[in-house]
Amino acid sequence: MNETVYWTILILGCAPLYLLIAWAFFDDRENAKDSFGETIVELLKIIFVPRMVRMALGMDDEHSLSMYVVGLYIAGCIGLTWGIHLGVQKFFG
Repeated sequence: MNETVYWTILILGCAPLYLLIAWAFFDDRENAKDSFGETIVELLKIIFVPRMVRMALGMDDEHSLSMYVVGLYIAGCIGLTWGIHLGVQKFFG
């Protein structure tokens, strides 16, 4: 199998796990299961929309997550993907 195809399948296959981790890691509301979509949208805004743009557009920046926490989340997702890669290589490689 082509290396690029392998990594694409691995990353897309892990996407539900990434979302589950984001929900568990970032959502501290009382009814967390009801606000799963809102948490994911807020996380994507923080990652892809610069702070100055969020402030200029009047987006609620009061509850935004620090970039340090987002960086830890991204590092955790990379670690999860790498761990699954190592497991696949050990058992099927």
